[in-house]
Amino acid sequence: MKVVLAHGNFDPIHVGHIRHLESARKLGDALLVSAAPDHVCKLKGNDRPYFTAAERVAALNALKCVSLAFESESLDAIRLLRPTIYVKGPECKTNPTPGHQLEIELVESYGGSVVYTDDDIHSSTELMRKVLSNG
Repeated sequence: MKVVLAHGNFDPIHVGHIRHLESARKLGDALLVSAAPDHVCKLKGNDRPYFTAAERVAALNALKCVSLAFESESLDAIRLLRPTIYVKGPECKTNPTPGHQLEIELVESYGGSVVYTDDDIHSSTELMRKVLSNG
């Protein structure tokens, strides 16, 4: 069974996330999605998260492309599940963070693959900045 794992803040969930997860689901038999805990989302700014981890997980589980969503830090989810494929959006390929490099190393250490979707790049941070500046 090919298990695909996607991870992110998903705060708030938007069409870019949905398209990314739909693309991810096509890569395997099951799509598991880990949503970052609230303390990780806070690193995006003092006003974050906009939605609690429980709310973000509930929204992710409502998507028909998602087999199961849960709260976890990315490395913990990778260690626990050892997914066949760890999928990230195109922004991670073009602008990898040190944290993403650790994810790549961990996935490759047990023979898994890191795959990047090629969907349009959207930003929750930019979306909320626009919404809040117009409000």
